[in-house]
Amino acid sequence: MKIKIEKAIQLLRLAEELEWQMSDLYMLYYKLYDEDKAFWWEIANEELKHQSLLEAGEEFVKIGKFPEELLEIEKDTLEEVVGVLGKKIEEYKKKAPSKKEAYEYALKMEDSAFEKHYQYVMVVEKSDSKILDIFKRLNAADKDHYERIKKLIEGSVN
Repeated sequence: MKIKIEKAIQLLRLAEELEWQMSDLYMLYYKLYDEDKAFWWEIANEELKHQSLLEAGEEFVKIGKFPEELLEIEKDTLEEVVGVLGKKIEEYKKKAPSKKEAYEYALKMEDSAFEKHYQYVMVVEKSDSKILDIFKRLNAADKDHYERIKKLIEGSVN
């Protein structure tokens, strides 16, 4: 059981790192794109709330209250997404992207995050757990972010 708990915590921490990085990306956009500062500030702070939700989920894992199906999540895929996003943030810090490129990348990442959280929900769908509730909330937030970014692009980038 200890190995399973450790793996589940590793997965949650990777998901937390993804949320931190999404917040970092949006804070960078906040600094780069004056006309949309309020939008990116709000989204960046929402990503930090997502990270906090995942962190709270660790407590349930530590006491063994997590669905075993959570362990089916691909750690390597999540690590890859975190790594790619980290490199993209560094690239954007060195050379600011066009607004269109930046916003389309945000849309792509939200779609990717939505997919990951959707997969988690599907994996643990039959479970009555707090972890499932967390992923359902993240899933809804990712979808909301995707739609809001899409509207921002339609209204200001084309």
